[in-house]
Amino acid sequence: LGSLEHTFDTVVTMGMVIEDATRVSAEGLSRLTGLLATYATDPRAGHGEPGPDLIDLVTGLEALRGAASAALARAAVAFDAWQRQEHRDQGLSTRQVGVGVAEHLALARGVSPAQGIRDLGRSRVLCTLMPHTLAALAAGCISELKAHRITDITAVLADEDRILADLRLAGGPEAQARLRGMAT
Repeated sequence: LGSLEHTFDTVVTMGMVIEDATRVSAEGLSRLTGLLATYATDPRAGHGEPGPDLIDLVTGLEALRGAASAALARAAVAFDAWQRQEHRDQGLSTRQVGVGVAEHLALARGVSPAQGIRDLGRSRVLCTLMPHTLAALAAGCISELKAHRITDITAVLADEDRILADLRLAGGPEAQARLRGMAT
């Protein structure tokens, strides 16, 4: 992983990405995004000749993508809850509470409003009913696509059955290892 790994360590060590154990800095994420974008222009940067360590880089970047997807799900659900409380505090009617939240998130993500609605719904499911699947996503055991497929496939189940399916599919290291090997 060469200089990219060193750069990641430097970014984290300098507190640019993680300000403390619980807060992630938007500025730090912007710097990390810039670092990755720069690195993307020459994937051999810091490696000399292409070699087998590039597969480790791919694996690491996939894990990073999974962790980012899980963090995005949690952030979306937290924003939704905050925005709904703001609406209630403003005295909006029950019908108006939450209106526009998914669209606001869609705008932040650069996706269509319809996609924003789907993404927020999936995020809610992952954060409330399927914590093991969310943990597998955060750990890089599964991709965002696989997590979305799991939430979509289990949508026909009652909440209790969805929770049980989550436990059976992703609850524990053995289940997560099975998930890792499943095709999408």
